[in-house]
Amino acid sequence: MKRVLLMTMIVLGAAGLSAYAADRPTTERFHVAVMSASRKEGAVPELPPGEAKALADFRKVMTYRSFAIEAETLIQSDRGAQARLGGYNVSIQLDHDRSSGDMLNVNAFQLRAAEPVVGPTGTPTMPVYIETSFTIRRGETVVLGTSTTDQQARVVLVTALP
Repeated sequence: MKRVLLMTMIVLGAAGLSAYAADRPTTERFHVAVMSASRKEGAVPELPPGEAKALADFRKVMTYRSFAIEAETLIQSDRGAQARLGGYNVSIQLDHDRSSGDMLNVNAFQLRAAEPVVGPTGTPTMPVYIETSFTIRRGETVVLGTSTTDQQARVVLVTALP
């Protein structure tokens, strides 16, 4: 009798653990590269094929001609993560529901200064450069950006790694 009870507890425990594991989202990996962009002719960094294509598509619709990588990192998380990239902090929050196959919903993406910046009034602030949400397919790269002047921009490549 004790043996049957013990086996039943083991089977039920294993079923509970597998149900728990099925509810937990998988870990996602993202490559994030922050770049400075200029309208002046110049170099374009060598990038992996998917990122190079996304940047080439971006160049077709925008008038930026040269790019330099300022910082890059890999972010790995099942729901959300934060990382420091040189002079920037980046945070990413993912939707818990991953039932849509290869599509990932990034509920919040934020790129902000890592250190206070003294504004025109002399008051230090922590500027947020990019704050957005988007949907991305595993293996895809999205291009995010914001102008810093009329001749320059900050461009971020976010790649959901397969």
